[in-house]
Amino acid sequence: MKVTGFSMVKSYRRCPKSYEYKYIQNLQRLAPPAPLVRGTIIHEMLDARAIQGRVGSKTILAKYEEKYGTLFKEEQEMYGEDFLRNIERVYQGYLREYDDTDLEYLSSEEFVSTPLVGDILFQGHIDKRVHKDGRMWIMDHKTHKNIPTEEQRFNDYQLLMYVWAYNREHSKGDQVEGVIWDYIRTKPPTIPEVLKAGGLSQAKNIDTDVYTYTKELVRLRLDQKPYKVFLAELSKRSQHKFYQRVLLPAPSRAMTDSVVKDFTETSQIMHGLPVYPRSPSRDCSWCEYYRLCTAELRGLDHKFIRQSEYKVEEISADQSEED
Repeated sequence: MKVTGFSMVKSYRRCPKSYEYKYIQNLQRLAPPAPLVRGTIIHEMLDARAIQGRVGSKTILAKYEEKYGTLFKEEQEMYGEDFLRNIERVYQGYLREYDDTDLEYLSSEEFVSTPLVGDILFQGHIDKRVHKDGRMWIMDHKTHKNIPTEEQRFNDYQLLMYVWAYNREHSKGDQVEGVIWDYIRTKPPTIPEVLKAGGLSQAKNIDTDVYTYTKELVRLRLDQKPYKVFLAELSKRSQHKFYQRVLLPAPSRAMTDSVVKDFTETSQIMHGLPVYPRSPSRDCSWCEYYRLCTAELRGLDHKFIRQSEYKVEEISADQSEED
């Protein structure tokens, strides 16, 4: 049987050549891009929390602290000195935002598989399946530099495909009734600048939250009264800026049918045509295969780049990514 997944289809639609590098040639960077590593660590910490509670997530972070400490100097420079510290700040902020007393975790990283068309299977892993407000939901953690807009969310069909696949394989009494988009901004709140004249900056464009700002006031032993108005404004401005949960009912039958039809057609093309043309755009420079692709295109020494920057290792059809 052939396998297709949401990330595979998304990759193919973006650029067939990139899809070939990733899923046909199984090329992965020796030093994975920082967004991918960041998203992976946060997902693992949240999975551990769902299964083992808050203690489990500490084990995950300790594992990566040990691994990160063995990186070559140039890789440390690529990720940044505060890479793991910032991840921990993001995670701790998430715990402050959600105590999850209203959620019952039913599963974490649950495998789902269902026939798509012919000899092609749709497969994926559901981040979380939870009970909330008397309903069963599929919950997906999404890591982003900035929280997506409603329009951007509407064009992301990952959870629709998971709801379709899960409900297709389960009885009517065990159906998912809705989805929870669990957005996590991976840029931690900015620590406010200390002014030369004393005190903290109250710039209107400061990208921070009340907790971070107040913590710095306490650290510097500053009187909080002069900042009362600013903190009130900051509270309004930073709401849903770093974390946001969006609860939506399961998509309509008409929308599901349309998306599954398009997904099926792309999957048939992916598995039916052994040709993977480049799809050049202004986003090419962000691609993890940019140097290799460009070298091949120009007839340069692409073999050296392939050997020195990549390893051959098969990845799952639904490997998560940070946008």
